[in-house]
Amino acid sequence: MTHTQIALVQSTFATIAPQADTVATLFYSRLFDLDPSLKRMFSSDMTEQGRKLTTMLALAVNSL
Repeated sequence: MTHTQIALVQSTFATIAPQADTVATLFYSRLFDLDPSLKRMFSSDMTEQGRKLTTMLALAVNSL
């Protein structure tokens, strides 16, 4: 990735980071709409799963 692309990804992520819980909920809702069988792969605590998702995304974005 170029420096410009990295800056764009990081600045875009920064705009959604304050709504991380909502973003995660929307992500998993859409994922399970597309393939309901995937839901059994996750624990029943989707709030915690959402936090894990957004934490890992933040790590990846910040490591660019």
